[in-house]
Amino acid sequence: MELENDRLQVGETQVAHGHGFEPGESVSAAQYSEKFDIGTSVADDNGDVTFTWSVPNGSTIGNHVVELTGATSGSVDATFEVYTSTGGGALSPTGGDMALPLGGLAAAMLLAGAGVWFAVRRRAHA
Repeated sequence: MELENDRLQVGETQVAHGHGFEPGESVSAAQYSEKFDIGTSVADDNGDVTFTWSVPNGSTIGNHVVELTGATSGSVDATFEVYTSTGGGALSPTGGDMALPLGGLAAAMLLAGAGVWFAVRRRAHA
């Protein structure tokens, strides 16, 4: 089986593709670490099923297992991660990331401006 997404946040859509079931077999799907019943589907003529669902509210941060269970073929599973935008995901850069370089540039410009001011003032009094 394959999952379309390795990492998701609560509310985002996950898709599971299961293979190797008997054609016409009833296949149930569940997400764990806390059990969440995704539903039941019937395998197509090739023995394939597809399940689409939203990661439910209350899903804990961390790894979750999706298990597809055929009435006669047994089970297959795969794992994905649930994360929050504030911990674990790659975050976009913020203005704080530029504070040190921009502060240094501002200080250099102030020093340069002060140097020009003193040079002009000194020349005017000479």
